[in-house]
Amino acid sequence: MANAIRGERDVVLNGIKYTLRLTMSVIAEFQEMRDKDFMAVAVAAVNVYAESMKFERALDRAEAMTSVVSLDDAATLIYLAAKESNSQVEFEEIQDALLSDFNVTNDALFYPAIFADLCLFAVMGKDGSKKKAKGSKAG
Repeated sequence: MANAIRGERDVVLNGIKYTLRLTMSVIAEFQEMRDKDFMAVAVAAVNVYAESMKFERALDRAEAMTSVVSLDDAATLIYLAAKESNSQVEFEEIQDALLSDFNVTNDALFYPAIFADLCLFAVMGKDGSKKKAKGSKAG
């Protein structure tokens, strides 16, 4: 079972349950493999996910989200995070599962939503809100 405090999320892809664990090594490996800044990609994914909630049509939402979250980025991050919990996971198995289960009306089966959910931990922190810096007098 996933432990949210450790940055874990459980997902079921193609009938297989994966525990995704987002760690600094996963983030570093993602950046190396995809040659992209993880936080820039993560913030964009979380932002488009939130913005897309106002769309009435599922295809409009899917278009917005897939324009920001590529299948390669999602498969890479999900694979690396799954591999943290289970070294037997293979990249091709994750790619196949994401395409087999692809469903724009179900966030649990829609790879940009899975990606955004996993990134949310990195963007917002363990409890869903970054703690104020020590001595901050803001709000």
